Amino acid sequence: MVFSLFFLKFLACLFFLDSLEDIKHQGIAAFNSNPREFQVFRNVKDFGAKGDGSTDDTAAINAAISSGNTCAPDSCLSITKAQALVYFPAGTYMVNSTIIQNYGVSLHGNPNCLPVIKALPAFQNAPVAIGLIDGNPSSAAIAANIFFRQLRNLVIDTTLVPASFNVTGINWPSAQATSLHNIVVNMPTVEGVQHIGLMGGGGEMFYSDLVFNGGHDGFIIPGGQSNLRNVTFNGCVTGLNLQTSTTVTAQGVAFNGCSIAIQQYQNVTIMVQLVGKVAVLAGGTSTISGWGQGNKLQENIASNFSGSLTPTKRPSGLLQPGSQKWFSQAKPGYESLAVKSFISARSAGARGDGLTDDTAALQAAIFVAVAQSKVLFLDHGSYKVTRTLYIPGNTKIVGEAFPNIFAAGEYFKSLDHPQPLLQVGKPGERGATELVDFVLGTQGGTAGAILIQHNLESSTSGIGGYWDVHTRIGGWEGSELQVAQCPTTPGVKKPPVDANCMAAFMSMHITKSATGAYLENCWHWAADHDIDDRNLGQVQIFAGRGILVESAAGNNWLINTPSEHHSKYQYNFANTKNIFMSMAQSEEPYYQPNPVASYPYPYKKQLSDPIFSGPLNGTDVAWAQIMTNSHDVVVYGSSYFTYFDDWNTDCTTSSTCAEVLFNIDTKCTGITVYGFTTDATQYLVNRGGVNLAPSAKNLLFSYFSQTAFFKQK
Repeated sequence: MVFSLFFLKFLACLFFLDSLEDIKHQGIAAFNSNPREFQVFRNVKDFGAKGDGSTDDTAAINAAISSGNTCAPDSCLSITKAQALVYFPAGTYMVNSTIIQNYGVSLHGNPNCLPVIKALPAFQNAPVAIGLIDGNPSSAAIAANIFFRQLRNLVIDTTLVPASFNVTGINWPSAQATSLHNIVVNMPTVEGVQHIGLMGGGGEMFYSDLVFNGGHDGFIIPGGQSNLRNVTFNGCVTGLNLQTSTTVTAQGVAFNGCSIAIQQYQNVTIMVQLVGKVAVLAGGTSTISGWGQGNKLQENIASNFSGSLTPTKRPSGLLQPGSQKWFSQAKPGYESLAVKSFISARSAGARGDGLTDDTAALQAAIFVAVAQSKVLFLDHGSYKVTRTLYIPGNTKIVGEAFPNIFAAGEYFKSLDHPQPLLQVGKPGERGATELVDFVLGTQGGTAGAILIQHNLESSTSGIGGYWDVHTRIGGWEGSELQVAQCPTTPGVKKPPVDANCMAAFMSMHITKSATGAYLENCWHWAADHDIDDRNLGQVQIFAGRGILVESAAGNNWLINTPSEHHSKYQYNFANTKNIFMSMAQSEEPYYQPNPVASYPYPYKKQLSDPIFSGPLNGTDVAWAQIMTNSHDVVVYGSSYFTYFDDWNTDCTTSSTCAEVLFNIDTKCTGITVYGFTTDATQYLVNRGGVNLAPSAKNLLFSYFSQTAFFKQK
């Protein structure tokens, strides 16, 4: 029987190969000092790894990662010009020491036959490192500044290491535009086990389809904001260990046979366990529809509570068909497609060299891919675009190691006539899209660039989907929006500002005609620092607006969509309805109030811009979140942050960096925000012009304030 199972698995791995392994790889690092020689795609077997279950493959795997001077933690803090994708074919890769995952390097396994990275019995952590895979040894980089990398389709196995040893499967402090997907961690299940599956923490991270078997702690989150979906803990002593995290959102999380879950349900002793070791809600066989504790703000009334609560009403258009579960759709991996089902952007004529105008070549490739029902494979590179790219319904695009499409030239300069870089559908057009794993940006003064304009009408039967599609405005090599061009100028009164540093009109616009937009792990960032500067030097970039949702029909999902440093607002919901948000996060521009939020982008009534007037927040600082005349919006987890006053952080100690960041008018109905966190502000909410919930009465720790939920009927 054992032999039969092994043979069946062997056949599956033999015949279900991954298209990523066989597709032609011709990506280039356009702004690297040696773009033609830098190897973007690396197969670990080309570097000597055997994957035979006996050979020590540690050195070969580390060589695949570090080759070509990728960004090693001991000498480099961040980079965009040396990004790589390291691929593991099916097999079992034995390691005796830590695999160091450099900045900007993604590790992908064969999704059809997950490769195993297995620790040898004498496994030892590398110097200053932790675990089989370490993404930030000795915390050399600030976790909140580690972006643009992935870990997916792998099994991590520590079962041969003595159970009493302190060993960690994955140490992965990271931040925005990072994710772990389809990972299994196997650990011993014996009494006294000390193994840890995953150490996370940092900034806005996304974890999906993870399984932790055995071990002492399945997953430790020591801080920051995290979004979990479809995560299973089997037989862990402690499943999910939350330490100083400000906000954690979990959907589809299961605990089976754990002594402690996160203080949980199903076969656990304790449902919620407080610091004082008191069981507030004992586990059992009953279904708990809703429970919470802390401060709450309902309409204008603030109170403290601990106990059951009635969950918010769920609009049917946001649910899985035939279910009361919120709709979600896993990131497309295209693992079942043959190589012939893809069209390469570079083979179709695009250069991706950062210099050539690739507008016509990319547009033609998109049309051909749609006409032939194929996926456009966006080879790694930097694609210069000087006109709008139209993305029709039924387009599928997947990137290799975060390629970059950027807007450049006169077409994108006008504040009076802003133009989209990507136009996804036209008003009234129906269809579905799958856009995966790439970055959108701008080059130089492009004050009229809307990076994404989403018009498409879609539904749960075929969504307008974005997975790991990020807008990165400035702060990257080739952007002409770096330290040299856009230095900070604290204390220098403005206006005017440098027009060459006005880099975008808006990150994303979900228009009135749109419905069924689905965003998952999409970061919208106006740069505060230069990723390619050795010292992470700060930059002063101006981007007018973050994410504007005006969808009249509603039914849109925003899952892990941090929006940061835009001048007027980070999120704006206007005259819309039926929105599901999971883990909203924002940061205010570091330069404000110099200049103020109303400058340098003029007020546009037709775009539902806020009016900045009076003492309220007001003439000074951008809104984190605005809601006007919107209905049935539910937010699970929000962190709205402000740290600076004209590049100075002294305001955090007195919580005076802003008066209030969240604004909702009295016309809104059916609004619920769970786990509402802010920092360095005087109030949590402004409702109809009235400030509510003083931060001092809702302190979480330090200068962070939180209310368990906010509700407006």
